[in-house]
Order: sequence, then structure tokens, then C-alpha cells
Amino acid sequence: MNFPSLQVGGIEGSGDKKNIYKNVVMSKTEAEELNVLYQGGVDIFMQPIPEDNPYPFKDALAKF
Repeated sequence: MNFPSLQVGGIEGSGDKKNIYKNVVMSKTEAEELNVLYQGGVDIFMQPIPEDNPYPFKDALAKF
């Protein structure tokens, strides 16, 4: 599958997940899995609702 970008919306928190941006949380494992796509050229960003400014995935990685 080939796609240029991936928007990550709100993700509910639990366990070992960290708050990344507003109501977007993820675990280190999830961040590592998304990083594979990111390193492959997919533009990943967090944007829980359309009115929010996109939050770059590279900034989310810095939280781990």
C-alpha cells in the first residue's frame, strides 16, 4: 500500500501510553511502528479535529 500522508486522530489512553498532543496518546511500540512508515516517506501528523493545527510526527517521536 502506498500513501503520501497519514493523519492520526484522537486515541484513548491506557497502560504505558504517553500523551503526545491534545487527546492523542501512544505507546513507545506504536511510535516505533509508525516510525517505519515515517522513515519510508509517509508524512504523519496528529490532528484530532479539523480545526486543530497538524502536529508533526517527528515532534511526537521526541517525547519518547
